[in-house]
Amino acid sequence: MDNESHKPLEVDEFVSRQSPNLKCSARELVDLIRIQLGDAEERVEAGIAIFSKDGKDISGVKVSGDALSLLVPQPDIANGFAQTIGNVKVEAEEMRFEKLEDLKRSELKKMIREQGES
Repeated sequence: MDNESHKPLEVDEFVSRQSPNLKCSARELVDLIRIQLGDAEERVEAGIAIFSKDGKDISGVKVSGDALSLLVPQPDIANGFAQTIGNVKVEAEEMRFEKLEDLKRSELKKMIREQGES
């Protein structure tokens, strides 16, 4: 049996498999998380790109249909972020948006950094 066929999906491969209309936004979001979290560990689990540090999940990227979600384990930080931009829906630990262009990137970077620091 070929072990390559059971190799876990890498985050970059996860991004490349997204539909053309979401691939660019998913790539930008993953790159932004990588920059803000630095040496975070990466994995794909249950169709979600997950970023963690010291065994703690910090952030993730999920694609569902035509929507992109940023997973945020600390909803208080996510809710504060959502209030600053207005057009993002936060449910439990998931922040959903349809267009990354709608986000204020400086605020998004700050929120991801805060997730990694707390």
